[in-house]
Amino acid sequence: MSAQNRRRGAGRAWAFAGALLLLAGCAELPHEPNSAASDGSVDTAAAVASLPPEQGKPDDYRPLAPERLMAQDAAAAESLLGQPDMVRREPPAEIWQYRTRACTVDLFFYPSPNDPNRREVVYVEARDTQAEAGDAGDCLGRVAARAARHDG
Repeated sequence: MSAQNRRRGAGRAWAFAGALLLLAGCAELPHEPNSAASDGSVDTAAAVASLPPEQGKPDDYRPLAPERLMAQDAAAAESLLGQPDMVRREPPAEIWQYRTRACTVDLFFYPSPNDPNRREVVYVEARDTQAEAGDAGDCLGRVAARAARHDG
């Protein structure tokens, strides 16, 4: 197989993953039973307030480039970030959510184009406490620092 054909195949795989993400964004996503209010909405402020206090200095972390997680499987993501605060399954996607007092980050796992039995990160999205788009690298750094503090 030539390099050009491999690039085309990889491009098609990413296009397929992107299309899946767009479709997943159109679906109404179920919430975890303990994170939803009586009207079915999620009270983000209450969820963040229920988080344990962050230990250490607030600036006791380094940003982590989202690219480090791309194409990684669940075991690799968990070893770097710890267990997610919430997991949502929207076949074929699985979304892992991590929350800190400063931000929330979601990892979107989809079946690998090369091995449908393996799920890998294809997209990372972060937002601040006001639900505005946030710096994914900054938020991932906070989550990784929290995981390191809990491991050590």
